[in-house]
Amino acid sequence: MIVVFEKSDNDDGGNVMGWNSDIGLVFTWNTPYPLLAVAQEPPKRLAKIVNQDTQVNKNAFDNKYNHNAQPLPSYSLNLVAQLDEQREIDHCIRSQNENLRILLQEQRKKHMAELVKKMELNALQLLRQKDEEIVQATQKTTELKEFLRRLEIEKESWRKVAEENEAMVLCLHNNIEQMKERAVYGMTSEDAESCCDDNMRITAMGEGTGEKRVWRGGVGEVEQIGKMTMDCKCCNSQKSCFMFLPCRHLCSCKTCEPFLQVCPVCSTPKKSSIETLIV
Repeated sequence: MIVVFEKSDNDDGGNVMGWNSDIGLVFTWNTPYPLLAVAQEPPKRLAKIVNQDTQVNKNAFDNKYNHNAQPLPSYSLNLVAQLDEQREIDHCIRSQNENLRILLQEQRKKHMAELVKKMELNALQLLRQKDEEIVQATQKTTELKEFLRRLEIEKESWRKVAEENEAMVLCLHNNIEQMKERAVYGMTSEDAESCCDDNMRITAMGEGTGEKRVWRGGVGEVEQIGKMTMDCKCCNSQKSCFMFLPCRHLCSCKTCEPFLQVCPVCSTPKKSSIETLIV
């Protein structure tokens, strides 16, 4: 059985390839006319042409194993040449495929290297930014610690000042109470003594000042030598309401206090003053 499966596109004729199932051989033959013309021949003539070519191909196949046979016909040589050409084409295609594969692999490696390098640069830049942020955070923490330490010192100093002021207020309160008691006691003693003896001298110690108050009794008169310690030691006309520090003498009124730089009692330089509320 013969199967025709290809023909050339030449209108004047061409090589027709077929498959002989009886001998398992692919063969070609030259036709002086197109395949369409062959198909249009009468069946008997077409069968004769095909049988002739089949016989020739069978003889060529037998001569392949017969050393004394005649040389292969031209169509067999054409088949061998076509097979060689096909092998060369396949080899060229394989070579091109291999070169293309190598080129693509190199490009992929190059692209991966560039990508890795870019990622490394981005990572280094990010690390530098994080390092700068860590340094800034460390500096900020140090500044906050220093500020907290100063606040602790300031708080301690204010606590000491508050304790000193509290102690000073308590001392002032005690001094005022003592001064009130002594003033009342001195006036009571003066009245009692003046009624008994006209020539008696009554002496009372000043409150917190160390000065003496002397009253001389006479018939129906009392001469006052000094004034009470509650009076201003500067003008002797108003009540003392300012205490000088550090000596703690209650010795100035509100009018005289801004003009005094030293204590009028002990002459100690004034560092500050506190206004007292005496009821």
